[in-house]
Amino acid sequence: MQKWRENKLEGIVSKWFPDKGYGFVETISGDEVFFHISQFSNAEEIKRGDRVSFTLIQTKKGPKCVKLQLL
Repeated sequence: MQKWRENKLEGIVSKWFPDKGYGFVETISGDEVFFHISQFSNAEEIKRGDRVSFTLIQTKKGPKCVKLQLL
């Protein structure tokens, strides 16, 4: 079961593996959270250092970014 945290958060893409389709966002608190390219609504080209907004969910494997948007 997934628990949703409804408010939008902001962070920076800290790691991006385009060949694998996933990466990590560094949050304001310094945590790194997993994301998958399929969760972007407007991603034409993602790169390290991009600012993003996202919703944070808790999964069995840990926190995950969903509903990402480039800022």
